[in-house]
Amino acid sequence: MLCKYFLLFLIFIYFTPSLEAQRRDILRSAESKIVIHQSNSKVNDIFPQNTQLDPSRDTLSYFRDIISEGVTFGFFGQEWMLQCFQAPTDLLIEGVGIGCRFNDDSAKVEIKIVKVNWTLNQLKSAEEKNWGYYPADTTALNGVTAFYENPDRTGDWVNVFQQNTEEPFGSFIWNFEDSSILLSPYSSLNYNWIDIKDPESQPEIKKNEIFGIAIKNTHPVPDEAPIRIRAAGALFDPKGWKFYANGRYGYENSLGWWPRSYIFDFAVAVKLIGPPPCSFFEFTRLETTLSTDPKEVCVHLLCPDNDQIDSVFLNYSVDNSDFIKILLEQSDSITWCGFIPGQIKGTKIEYFISVVDKYGNVEESVHITYSIFAPAQGVNTLAVFNSSQFRGVSGYPQDYYFGSDDFVNYTPYGFVYDKWGYGPLTKELLDHYKNVIEITSTDGPRDYNDDVIREWLAASPDHNYALFGQEWLGMRYNYEDQDFYSGDFEYDILGITHSYNDISSTGSPNRLPTLIFPVQNSLLSGALYDLFQTQPTDSLQYDPMYEIGGWNWIDGFDVIAGNDDDIYALSRAVKGIPYVDTFLVAAHRTLPAGNKIVFIAFDPLAINSSPEYYW
Repeated sequence: MLCKYFLLFLIFIYFTPSLEAQRRDILRSAESKIVIHQSNSKVNDIFPQNTQLDPSRDTLSYFRDIISEGVTFGFFGQEWMLQCFQAPTDLLIEGVGIGCRFNDDSAKVEIKIVKVNWTLNQLKSAEEKNWGYYPADTTALNGVTAFYENPDRTGDWVNVFQQNTEEPFGSFIWNFEDSSILLSPYSSLNYNWIDIKDPESQPEIKKNEIFGIAIKNTHPVPDEAPIRIRAAGALFDPKGWKFYANGRYGYENSLGWWPRSYIFDFAVAVKLIGPPPCSFFEFTRLETTLSTDPKEVCVHLLCPDNDQIDSVFLNYSVDNSDFIKILLEQSDSITWCGFIPGQIKGTKIEYFISVVDKYGNVEESVHITYSIFAPAQGVNTLAVFNSSQFRGVSGYPQDYYFGSDDFVNYTPYGFVYDKWGYGPLTKELLDHYKNVIEITSTDGPRDYNDDVIREWLAASPDHNYALFGQEWLGMRYNYEDQDFYSGDFEYDILGITHSYNDISSTGSPNRLPTLIFPVQNSLLSGALYDLFQTQPTDSLQYDPMYEIGGWNWIDGFDVIAGNDDDIYALSRAVKGIPYVDTFLVAAHRTLPAGNKIVFIAFDPLAINSSPEYYW
């Protein structure tokens, strides 16, 4: 039974009397690719921010452009995470780097480098389903194991949902025997490096071969001792995979390997033994947009030889048609640019860069997909994913906010909505909708949209607005408590007179949950209150570290007369000084013109209970 659904479902009722029309998913594509970070002065001079990678050696990484805006992806005792790589040239692997964000329980890991049996196209097109496992002896959790060469394996590959499909991963290329590696969590961009110091043991990988870096959480107890790896939600190839030794959804057919729409922050230190390729140092990543104008795409290429490049092409496809090739023009020593023609609303464009060198070799960038946004006909509500914690509009946690017991298809109880997560809001976009639900998660907003929201609300009394997120109040004021007055968005629209920042903590980052108290008979939280009373559990709580991997920086606030209280939270501190009291953290109101407004100063996806657990 899922407590969070009652609160959100009632918000839908509050806003939306009509729930017709077709759901429309606009997906955002990958934001990075394998890049050789070459250890020469030319690269380091142009791109000095690569300090998170070892500057003394060449490094494969998918995370160059998006690392500062990543999310975290957790795995628990006996689970594996694997990131696929494709070698851009012949190389030797000298070491592996893991970007760990959280490991408070000091869980240990073991590391493998494995052969990948599938082709790049198979990896790219793999549905997010359970592809299978190996049966194992009784020493393995649930009698399943991840790899053929694991010592506990007792049988051949078991296909769960797919028939006659070769297992995605094969033999060990490198088997690091030590299973007691401690990953240190870094808030900076450092890696935990595990070097292969013996040259005779360094695996040789041929150009275009695909291999996987796999790590296992060796903690013996499932669903405990989480380790969180920096990650980015994206449609990406090759994508990351996770082995659920205890089942993704708690039932037997969810045991095994699942491809996930994320890349994991793994890096590989390499020694190039083939011709060094040109590096796609940077190229334009277009995002979904309302604009139908032509779009310029530029690429910066770094090559060992300045005369190595013969030609550079922009390849684009519209709605899965054949790719059209455009020769790019060189604008300076490392930059080539060209235009994708303008397209009509509702179209999807896929593009990539290809480089032909003087030796006849062809290097391709990752494929980027964007859409010309077209609001779905008859859809009244726009969900806005506005946080650095989100990459695009799908995946976890985005697909989970509007609730369902069907976690495979994410069916949201018939609630139909459009999605936006592609930059600041505009009135042109908002004018297509009656309701806007803006979610800023735990890290605060990427953009403050209050000016356009105010204008849009003033345009019609039928426009309604909900805002969820624990750092929306604090981020813009440097996390200092504030008074609000007439003329402020917080006062005029949200109805807030004062903010209390970070009431869950005395100043240090806080992973502990916060007790919350829904208000009995409240329009928006009354059902949550009633549900909680029926459950055999003691405490209802806000627990972002457990649910979505974010620190608990919940804010409290005071409101003007006429606001309706929905949820209170128990504080630990005010202004960093220990202080225990209850503070309002969720409220709703109706503006004089009739607009309905909801403000929740936390991420509602992170509500659970203790000691009996309900999400």
